[in-house]
Amino acid sequence: MASKDSPPRGILIDLDFATQVRDGDRILSPEPTFTGTLPFLSIDLLTASGPAPQRLYRHDLESFFYILGWMLARYDAHGRRKPLHQFTTWYKGPLDDIISAKRKFMGVPSRVPSDRSLPSLQTWLRNLCRIVDSGYKEKDREPQNPHFDSETFITFDTFMGATPQITL
Repeated sequence: MASKDSPPRGILIDLDFATQVRDGDRILSPEPTFTGTLPFLSIDLLTASGPAPQRLYRHDLESFFYILGWMLARYDAHGRRKPLHQFTTWYKGPLDDIISAKRKFMGVPSRVPSDRSLPSLQTWLRNLCRIVDSGYKEKDREPQNPHFDSETFITFDTFMGATPQITL
């Protein structure tokens, strides 16, 4: 996207599930819904019991993290599709299995595919594994830590700070 007042920037969005949050100057409070592409949904959105939780910006960052991991596992450095990959549980299974597979993925960065994708992207993914994993571990301890902010344990700055110099 680009405008005359700002530089071009990329935006990852699924407009099929977009929600209007503003009507002119009036801020709307839409009902949270359970929508999204199952393999890439945030763990928070998968674990919600009862009504869906309010969507947070970090949920979108976490979704991008899963997309990056899936792409690195599914395609080689030349864009050729790989025949098999380790993420089949993410889209075939009960929610508990999906959550468990995602936690395992982020908790063991060495399991990130390393032989057929660009080293700088592998480094980025490993860094993100550490950030997301440590955020969820801290969130799991949240009742004992009154200073933990579950809304921003992944921010744009921490996400982009994990990015190495990308070389193609």
